[in-house]
Amino acid sequence: PTSPEQYDTLAELAQLITWTRLVDAPEITKQLADELSDKIKEVEWNDERLEALAAHVGKKLNKPGNGAVFVGQYVGGGGGDVVMLVEEPKALFLLKNHPEVAEPKPGARWLVFGLITPEVVQAPIRSPVPVRMRVVKSRLLLKIE
Repeated sequence: PTSPEQYDTLAELAQLITWTRLVDAPEITKQLADELSDKIKEVEWNDERLEALAAHVGKKLNKPGNGAVFVGQYVGGGGGDVVMLVEEPKALFLLKNHPEVAEPKPGARWLVFGLITPEVVQAPIRSPVPVRMRVVKSRLLLKIE
C-alpha cells in the first residue's frame, strides 16, 4: 500500500477473510474469501512492499474489530498459540491456534492478515514481569523468507 487508504482496503480484506472462517458464512462468501486469499498469496511480498505496509500499520493495531495486516516476528509460544512481535509500532500480539507457525527458530517472520480482537491475555512466554497482549485471529499467514 502506498497510502493509508490502500492499507485500510487491505485490512478490510484481511477482516473479511478472517470472519468467513470464524462464523458460519454462506458458501459463496467462503469461496470469495478463498479467491482473495489465493490472489494475496500470488503477490511478491518483497522488502519494498513490506516496508510500505509497515509505514501504514501504526495505531490501527490497537483497535478491536479492525482488520489488520502486519509483519510479525516469531517470539515464542506453545500449544499452537504464537507470540508475534510487530516492529512498528513495537507491540506483542498472540495468534491463537497456529501450530504451523510454531518453529524452534525465534525471529522467523510472517505476514499476518487478521482481525484484532478485544481479548487481552497474559503472554505464554517466560518474562521477569507479566506481559499482556491483544489476541489476533487470522486465517491467512504467509511466511517471509
